[in-house]
Amino acid sequence: MNGAPFRILWLSQSLANLGDSFYIVAVVTLIYERTGSAVAAGAFPLARVIGQGLSGILAPLLLDRWRLAALLWVFEIGQTACMLLLCAAVWGMPAHGGIAFILGTVFCVSVQHGWAISVRNALVPQLVEPARMLNANSLLAASDQAILMTGWTTGGILVARYGSAQVLLGVAALLFLSTLALSLIRRFGLKQAPLAEVRQDYWQSLKEGWAAIFRHPFVRQITLMEIVAGLGGSVWAGSIILVFVKEVLRENESWWGYINAGSLGGAIAGGLAVYAVADRIKNSFQTSMIVSSLLIGLLLLLFAYSNNGWLCLLYAFLAGPAYQLRGIIQKTAYQTCIPPALLPKSFSAFGTLAYMTYGISVVLLSGLADILGIQAVFAVTAVLYGLSAAIPLIKPKRHSSSGTINMDG
Repeated sequence: MNGAPFRILWLSQSLANLGDSFYIVAVVTLIYERTGSAVAAGAFPLARVIGQGLSGILAPLLLDRWRLAALLWVFEIGQTACMLLLCAAVWGMPAHGGIAFILGTVFCVSVQHGWAISVRNALVPQLVEPARMLNANSLLAASDQAILMTGWTTGGILVARYGSAQVLLGVAALLFLSTLALSLIRRFGLKQAPLAEVRQDYWQSLKEGWAAIFRHPFVRQITLMEIVAGLGGSVWAGSIILVFVKEVLRENESWWGYINAGSLGGAIAGGLAVYAVADRIKNSFQTSMIVSSLLIGLLLLLFAYSNNGWLCLLYAFLAGPAYQLRGIIQKTAYQTCIPPALLPKSFSAFGTLAYMTYGISVVLLSGLADILGIQAVFAVTAVLYGLSAAIPLIKPKRHSSSGTINMDG
C-alpha cells in the first residue's frame, strides 16, 4: 500500500475531490445568483444524480475496451475540458441566462465523475496487496471526507471573495494537476485484468456487472443490506436536517452547519479508526456489518427524539465511524470477492443501484416528513438499518472464495 502508484492515485483523487467540492459550491451559487430561485438551484443535485446514475448504464461501452488507468486519465481530462468550457460560457453569457447550458455541463461532468469513481475503486486492487486492502480503503475514505469538509468550508469563502467563475477556473486547474499525477501511474507496471479478447454485445456486458454483485453470497448480502438501508439514505440531506433544526431543536440555520460538520468529523475519525483496527476486523466482516448497522439505527433514534442541539451533534459525530465501517467493508468485499475483470462493471452496477435507491429515498422521506413529521423520518430510517442488520442472519453462509476475507471467524 505504501508503493508509489497507490500514493499517486491517492494524490490525484484528493486533488479531484477538492476540486469537486469547490465546484459544487460555485455552481449552486452561480445558478442561484442568475435566477434568484431556490428551485432552480435545486436542479443542480438532480442533474448530478441523473448523470452519475446514467454513468453506470453507459459504463460497459468503455470498460471492455480500455485499461482502467487510461480511462481514469481520460475522464479527468474530460472533466477539466468541461470546467474550462463552463468558465468561458459564464464569462460570455448574459448575467441572467444560460441556466440550461450550465445544467447540461453539470450533467456531462457528472457522467464522467460517476465513471471515475467506479474506475478508481476497481483500480485500487491493482495497486495494493490483498492483505492491505482494508487499510487502503480506510485511508481513502478518511481523506475523502477530510477534503470534502475542507472544500465545503473554504469553498463558500472563495466564491464570496472571487466569484463563481474564478473558482471554477481554479477547479479546472486542480483537475489538470490531478490528470498530470495520473499520467505518472502509467509508468509503473500494473497487474491489470486482461481485456476481453472478443467484444461482447452491450446487454451481455451490462448484465455481467449486475450478475457479479448477486452471485457471490457475501457480496449479495451486503448489496441487499445497502438497498434496504439506502431507502433511508437521504436522512442526512440538507433539507431534512434543516427542517429538524427548525422544528425540533428550534435553532437557527447555523446548527445545520454544526451538525453537518459533526457528521463529517465523525466520518473522518471513523476512516482513521478502521485503518487502525483493520487487522482485527478483517476476519469478522459480517459481524462488523451487523454491529455498525444496529449502532446507526440506535444513534438515529437517539437523534430523532432529542431536543438538545449538543446531544444531536454528539450523535451525528458518533454515527460517522459506523457509516464509514459499513462503507469500507462494502468496498473491500467487492474488491476481494469479485473477479478483477468484472470489478469495474460491478462497481458501476452498484453505483447505479445506489443512485436509484437514493432517489427513492428522497421521495419517500420527504413524503414521510410531510405526513408524519420530521422525527418519524429518523425513526423509520433507524428501523430500515435494523432490518438491514437482520439480512445476514436470515440464511447465513460462510464465504470462502479466495481466502482473502472471511465473513466471520
